[in-house]
Amino acid sequence: MAQPIDSARITVRFDHENLQEALSILMEKSRIPLFYKSAWMNGLNCSGNFEDQSLVAILTEILAPHALSFIVYHNSAIIIAPSNLLSREFSLEYYQMKDRQNQYRQEMNYNTNVENLQLGSSGVMSGSEGYLINGAVYDKLEGQRLSGATIMIKDQDLAIPTDGNGEFVVTLTSGYHVAEVRMVGYDTKTFTLNILGPAEWKIELLPEATELDEVMVRSSAENNNVTAAFAGVTTLNPVELREMPVFLGEPDVIKSILTLPGISSVGEGSSGYNVRGGNIDQNLIMQDNALVFNSSHAMGFFSIFNPDAIKEVTLYKGHIPAQYGGRVSSVLDVQLKGNNYESLKVNGGVGFLASRLMLETPLVNGKTSLLIGGRVAYSDWILRFAQNRDVQQSSLDFFDFNVKISQRLGDNGTLEVSAYNSHDYFSYSDQFGYYWDMINFSVLWNQTVSKTVFSALSVTGSRTSNASFQPSGIDGFTLQNGVNNFKLKEDVLFTGIAKHSINAGIEVNAYIPEDETLRPFNGESTVIPFDGVKDRGVESALYLNDQFDLTDRLSFSAGLRYVYYYQPGPAKVFEYENGDRSDFDNVIDSATFSSGEKVISYNGLEPRLSLRYMIDVRSSIKLSYNRINQFIHLISNTTAALPIDYWQMSNTWFKPLTADNYSAGYFRNFRLNQWETSAEVYYRNMQNLVDYKDFPQLFLNPHLETELLSGDGKSYGIEVFVKKKTGKFNGWLSYTFSRSLVMIDNPETGEKVNSGAWYASKLDQPHNLNLVGNLHLNKTNTFSFNFTFNTGRPLTGPDSNYNLYDYIVPNYSARNEFRLPNYHRLDVSYTIERGKLRTNRFKDSFTISIYNLYARKNAYSVYFRRDVGNTFGGYKLAVIGTIIPSITYNFQF
Repeated sequence: MAQPIDSARITVRFDHENLQEALSILMEKSRIPLFYKSAWMNGLNCSGNFEDQSLVAILTEILAPHALSFIVYHNSAIIIAPSNLLSREFSLEYYQMKDRQNQYRQEMNYNTNVENLQLGSSGVMSGSEGYLINGAVYDKLEGQRLSGATIMIKDQDLAIPTDGNGEFVVTLTSGYHVAEVRMVGYDTKTFTLNILGPAEWKIELLPEATELDEVMVRSSAENNNVTAAFAGVTTLNPVELREMPVFLGEPDVIKSILTLPGISSVGEGSSGYNVRGGNIDQNLIMQDNALVFNSSHAMGFFSIFNPDAIKEVTLYKGHIPAQYGGRVSSVLDVQLKGNNYESLKVNGGVGFLASRLMLETPLVNGKTSLLIGGRVAYSDWILRFAQNRDVQQSSLDFFDFNVKISQRLGDNGTLEVSAYNSHDYFSYSDQFGYYWDMINFSVLWNQTVSKTVFSALSVTGSRTSNASFQPSGIDGFTLQNGVNNFKLKEDVLFTGIAKHSINAGIEVNAYIPEDETLRPFNGESTVIPFDGVKDRGVESALYLNDQFDLTDRLSFSAGLRYVYYYQPGPAKVFEYENGDRSDFDNVIDSATFSSGEKVISYNGLEPRLSLRYMIDVRSSIKLSYNRINQFIHLISNTTAALPIDYWQMSNTWFKPLTADNYSAGYFRNFRLNQWETSAEVYYRNMQNLVDYKDFPQLFLNPHLETELLSGDGKSYGIEVFVKKKTGKFNGWLSYTFSRSLVMIDNPETGEKVNSGAWYASKLDQPHNLNLVGNLHLNKTNTFSFNFTFNTGRPLTGPDSNYNLYDYIVPNYSARNEFRLPNYHRLDVSYTIERGKLRTNRFKDSFTISIYNLYARKNAYSVYFRRDVGNTFGGYKLAVIGTIIPSITYNFQF
């Protein structure tokens, strides 16, 4: 609340400070609103050292050199303008006249921004006691509840925030009160309340309209990147996802986060993403708390997340709070919509590659809601653009399906049940193919126990099944594997201590990989069937995390997670002579464990620490440290993971991967938060990192430990991010310099790689650059582009040949000594929108997009074969290598 200008005393120093930023600092320190046009401040600076001076005196000194002046309005606000305009168009008499008009309008009840509301029944009215008012705040357009809104009872100086479910409770005496409801990104709403008794109060807020009549919904403050307690945390909502350049006509979660610093992909035709030099299995991915083991459709061209169903996406790549565990690189937490209790909403899109449709509707008005949606791809035609004839004769398609039911449990609880199913199919000509399925479910019970205690109980499960097949010949086969997961988690949030937010909980994860099976593809095949039992694992954890403000400038997050893991039977563990498992011939004995019997266990403490120090209102420094254990590993002998790759649990020979993550960052905003900038450095060291022997036999191998190597890893880098948030042209630049290294020097087996020296991991890409731009030509037309550049991935190849008994034998280089050609690509899109004004219920748009505008033939891989003359030659394989156009029609009502 603004204080009288007469009492505002300020100490501040400006040294060639941008004038607009100086005014922002004065507003922050004085809490006095300053009104002006930004255009009047362009290119202007100010200097001065002011010790306990009045706001009026400071403004007089810094504005006068620029022919600017000001007037004091009602002793609670200041209007700044050029001196000649102030006397002519912004005179004090003008505002006094407007003030008299406003007073008259209020007296005549013409004020449309104030709503008169009666709560309760006069039959139970009592003038002495207070009445309990239970309420909730909603987005009027979307029907979603809004957490973080503030209800201010102005006559009692009360400020009540809504909880995670958008609900609040307040006790008010009978009679009249003035209430104001605020939420960042929404219009403020004022009420005159007449309290007659206990009541329920539903508040609906309209998203704030910008000058371009766009709807911008923000769940956090505009300078949240500076003030947030954690480093390396990014939150995206549906509006922000839609504003990012679309991929093949459709917003995509994975493609969007790939434009952020520190996040990369190994290229087209690959699944997943890599964070700060980590493998794709080092990312914890959840959809409504259910684990996701494969985040990609169509070999990486789409993600599994339906963009119309997404409520919020949070990515942790720096500090990971103690609430999360099990993966050492990052956490991607995707929350779905599904609490629309008021009205029918439909979203969809029809494109050349895929179509989608989603429906939200109340089943019981105000109590039960349903979300149902699906996507289907018919993208075989895209492969016809490829240069390779075999690719042209291939097939690629998928479908997925979401359903979610939300039920209110009284005034303080909700029960949400969601399920997801998807199927993918890919065949490469008549040579080989893959298909994979995923099913997951989640049951979430959120309960407000009291004003300071919130409980979130979740029971989730997932099933991922993979298959590889070779359809022709006598050696035609089908190879299948998969993994099942069941998780129970109880998280309790306690806010009863001032300036503290405490999370405590328990989590149990059961991993049950499916048996590996080999079967003949058809009756002509002579393949011998095979069944292999895969290791299981159970991971349990207890955690406590406290986020607290030590001072106005200094904020901490401190947490501790204790993990316990064990491998249950059935299992067979081989014993090797002198522990040397480099060769199966060294086996001297074995131990057999029955179903449920404990084979081996591991445990450990995982401290989590984060610090944020506010240098001033525009800049901060953040530090963090995490220790994390990972008990599940993706086994793949290719850089780009394939659907048939399988998950291996930690056992006697594969110890848990342990990582210590360090990061530090400097964050600064400019021009009233219109520009965001940051620079972060990170370092990660790892133990028990899995790598592979040359030409390993990974499938149908009951003694896999003889094919894998264990060593140390480290990655480090610097990330730079510059983002322009507003204006006709907005976008961002992200650049990452990073290294990802491995060292294999095993004293037990004597096995070494590159003589025990550090070498580049298969994910080492030192330079990564993304440039993203959106040009709003007018209110309905937007041109977007995305340019990306990556250093080529490492590879091992022949560097010479030698003649052995008239045979040319290749001599291979040290591991990962060479690199693929550098990767770069430019995508563009043009979107035409209709019905963009918030008063229009039906909205639609056309998006024309071009993937790989200049037809870059980026290398997916390089392979070597013997040419005429018995010499070995290298050949580059490009999965796409050409332009891919697309047109998509999107709609919502």
